[in-house]
Amino acid sequence: MDSGDLNRALQYYKEAVKLKPAFPEAYLNLGNIYKALAMPQEAIVCYQRAVQTRPNYPVALGNLASTYYERGQLDLAIHHYKQAIAYDQRFVEAYNNLGNALKDVGRVDEAIQCYNQCLTLQPNHPQALTNLGNIYMEWNMVGAAASYYKATLAVTTGLSAPFNNLAVIYKQQVVLWCSIFCFFFWEITWKLYLVTMRFYGLIHWQLMDL
Repeated sequence: MDSGDLNRALQYYKEAVKLKPAFPEAYLNLGNIYKALAMPQEAIVCYQRAVQTRPNYPVALGNLASTYYERGQLDLAIHHYKQAIAYDQRFVEAYNNLGNALKDVGRVDEAIQCYNQCLTLQPNHPQALTNLGNIYMEWNMVGAAASYYKATLAVTTGLSAPFNNLAVIYKQQVVLWCSIFCFFFWEITWKLYLVTMRFYGLIHWQLMDL
């Protein structure tokens, strides 16, 4: 939808809420349009009005939380994601997005719980799989990270992060094996050198006796 279509839709929804002020769906859609037009503060006001007219509106709460998250207001984002989940305990995207916000404020264990809950509801959720892989990658648990990245690629090839991070893991493994090979090669070469020098010394000593 181009900006012209968005602006026309904006006018229609404004008219709708003017005619029916207690119209939560119209406020939700109006907020979505403001967000698409890069007007986040106006979007927040609309989502808040949607929640005021229908307090148990998980989609509006989730969109409000996402807008706060994009503005870096992480505490507000976490609060509203939790509210959305309280009203809809099967809100898959809210669990994943709450995990992202919790991870960003350093509450990684809680983030993992959210990603796992997301996967309980939708086992093939690619973002949750990737997000778990990223955490284990940061913890240098490359085996666990690789398993989550592979699981992501089994359900989608539309995310670049799993490809990139798997490449990093495999590169690290190649470097590790090369380092091990070089170490043992050096050890064997050094020992052969010592044996050779001892043998040479023994021959030299025997020749001196002659």
